[in-house]
Amino acid sequence: MAVPKQLKGKGKKFSSTNQPSNPGRKKSKLKAFVKESDIGAKDIAIIIKQLFDKTEDELKDMLTDKKQPFLMRMFIRSLFEDLKKGDISNLNKLMDRSLGKVTDKIEYTGDLSVNINIVPAGGKK
Repeated sequence: MAVPKQLKGKGKKFSSTNQPSNPGRKKSKLKAFVKESDIGAKDIAIIIKQLFDKTEDELKDMLTDKKQPFLMRMFIRSLFEDLKKGDISNLNKLMDRSLGKVTDKIEYTGDLSVNINIVPAGGKK
């Protein structure tokens, strides 16, 4: 594989002996909090549903209010950060989590033939 011009002569390739000092993805703070606090999927769905009923100003107030549950403030913060970037993928995930995923509908028009063979329990026809 050719090395791009801007990378030629810079650094070394990773190998079994040359590894980054901090490999891998950063651990999710949200996952750690949920695990430590023994919060279930139903609890998270309830929190998310509560957020959907609020105005933007109410959410901003909740974000700065230390009396609000930490998890709720984390959701609000992540939503605002995503919206600043123009990314709604996490919003869609939250909606799926709280309201349920939309089921895919498969429609078929035309002829369909089905053959059914009934075989006795002994396995012989």
